[in-house]
Amino acid sequence: MGSLFGKKFKRLFNKKSTKSKTKIKEGRREVENALAAAAADEMYFSCSESFDDADEEVKRFSKRFSFGKSSNDENNNKKKNKELANAQPDDDDPKGLRQLHNIVVTSEQKEMLKKVIAKDPKLFDSNGHMEESRVLSGRSLEIFERISSRNGGPIKEEDFDPQVLVRHSRVAIENNPTKTIEEQIEYMRNQLECIREWRGRLGADSALRDYEKIPNQKEYFDLWPLHIHGNDAYGHLIFVEKIAEVDVDYLKTIMTVEEALHVRMVCHEAIAELKKRQSKVLDKVVYKHIWVMDLADIKWSSFTHDVRDALHKILKMCIEQYSDTLYRIIMINTPVIFRMVYKGASLVIKPATKKKVRMLGPTKHPATYEAFRKLGVTRENAPPCAGGTNKGVDILDLVQMYSKELKHEKKH
Repeated sequence: MGSLFGKKFKRLFNKKSTKSKTKIKEGRREVENALAAAAADEMYFSCSESFDDADEEVKRFSKRFSFGKSSNDENNNKKKNKELANAQPDDDDPKGLRQLHNIVVTSEQKEMLKKVIAKDPKLFDSNGHMEESRVLSGRSLEIFERISSRNGGPIKEEDFDPQVLVRHSRVAIENNPTKTIEEQIEYMRNQLECIREWRGRLGADSALRDYEKIPNQKEYFDLWPLHIHGNDAYGHLIFVEKIAEVDVDYLKTIMTVEEALHVRMVCHEAIAELKKRQSKVLDKVVYKHIWVMDLADIKWSSFTHDVRDALHKILKMCIEQYSDTLYRIIMINTPVIFRMVYKGASLVIKPATKKKVRMLGPTKHPATYEAFRKLGVTRENAPPCAGGTNKGVDILDLVQMYSKELKHEKKH
């Protein structure tokens, strides 16, 4: 990158001087374009899966490459993005909810899945199923049976969705690979007790049905837009949020971080319900999803303490309260400064979760969509920030749909 960058500047500064204002402006534009191109290349190729050198990378930047735009441009972009996300897929399904539930595995996806399996066959059984789609066996089954029979502690199976017990039977081993089965059972028992207390305190079991009762939920959905896009070839749905669209400054004036997490919990309850319904269509259990954070238009000044604290607590909630539901965490348009933010947040992340994190560069960089293609994501399923064409569904529309259904069920 350095040599290419140097050649561009050499061509610029070897030009003969002129008093023409037009040529001066053109020269400035060319310099700015060269800076932007160099910064984009640097950001993409520096954002690998290794985060240990983040501090050194930041030191190498003697100048900040600003991708910031005027406030008018930012507002226009936000408006366009919101219109794109809420665009009508078709006249019969204006919000895209039917299409979201009735997913169809295309021939292209089937071919992609074959390549994914060929690349890492150890992740799949003879039926082409990942672990999440298989029944428990071996030690994980023993842990499940002992916990559910209450031999491992005062845990009642009816207190939890059966899928929670299945996931945690696997997590107990994954997070404690060298421990004895007694220690793994104790670990799982403690985790379940924390989840039961948390869900009881927040009324999680009825939160999706009665989401309107949560304070400031309307403001949260307006100020922190979230969208669900397509699925990868295996069936993992893609959940996207653009951080630049989040108005943290105003949010913190009307609600605490804990109150914001309460609303966020409703979103995850909706995602969990959607995955169950999609699993029925796919005829296999798929309880994991891909979480995408679009960091476009983020400036260095954007990563305030409040933003870092909010993202840190959201990640912590996902890991602790919805364990083993993340298939990948992908960051797109990743500025170098975010690597420092992630480095601090990663202190609470288990090694198994860290392996799922990917940091990618600009949307337009060919390697960005290529990373999704390798996961088995077609352009029709990929979000626009990843070079795809899937316009997505506003998660509030999904929450409202489920809330209406659950209220109807309660009445009847």
